[in-house]
Order: sequence, then C-alpha cells, then structure tokens
Amino acid sequence: MGNQKLIYILGYGGALPPLLLFLVSLFYPNLLSVTVPMSKVYGIGILSFLGGMQWGFVISRPFSSFDNGRLIIGVTASLFACSLFLLPIVVFIPILVLCLSSVLVFEHAIHRNTTELEWYKRMRTHLTLLLSLSFIPMFLQSI
Repeated sequence: MGNQKLIYILGYGGALPPLLLFLVSLFYPNLLSVTVPMSKVYGIGILSFLGGMQWGFVISRPFSSFDNGRLIIGVTASLFACSLFLLPIVVFIPILVLCLSSVLVFEHAIHRNTTELEWYKRMRTHLTLLLSLSFIPMFLQSI
C-alpha cells in the first residue's frame, strides 16, 4: 500500500499546477502571456505522460491482443499533444479535455474485465475530471 499511497499523493498533486496558474492569471492579469503558455505546456506534458504510460503497460508484461492499441494510443497521444501547442487557448483546452477523456475511455475499455487495477481506474477517472475542471476557469477567462 506504500507505493499506492505515494502514487495517490503525486497523482493528485499533479492536478494543482493548472489551478495555480489560473489563480495567478486571475490576480495578476498582466501575467497572462506567461500563464497561458505554461498551462499549455503542462497539459501537453500530462497528455504525453499518459501516452508513455501505455507503452509502460506494454513492456512490463507479456504481449497481449490489446497491446497494439496501447502502442498506437501512446504514440498518437504524444504526437497530438505537440500539435496542440499551436492552437489558441480557447481551442486548446476543449481539445485537450477531449484527448484526456479519450485516453481514459480507452483505459477503462482495456481494463473493464479486471478488478486488478480498480484503484488505478478510479484515480485516473478522478484525475481526468480534476484536471479538466481545473482548465475551465482559464478557458472562461479566454473567451
């Protein structure tokens, strides 16, 4: 349980930067030229990280029929994340949320018949919702 506790702490702590960046931009609007790109970079990093997680699942155990999908999702998420940076924040955020949700739906589909990673599925669902919600204030501020 020790590793799982650390995973929870680090995982949920990772949802704080977009919220903090929003608060900085709210109280210091003159810093939008800094907070918006930082939010983009963080969102791109998270999406790329989730892509890398798919590769980690593949190489950590014997190959299965789902692994082709994991490899494709892993590379696609990372490549797509990089192209998102070019978009204005008002377009970037909805597409990022859609991408994060798509990876989550894929993971739930892969693990639907197993209880082995119930804690992980629950945490990933919470983190996707938390991260998506933390971008909403910046999205509203940008429209």
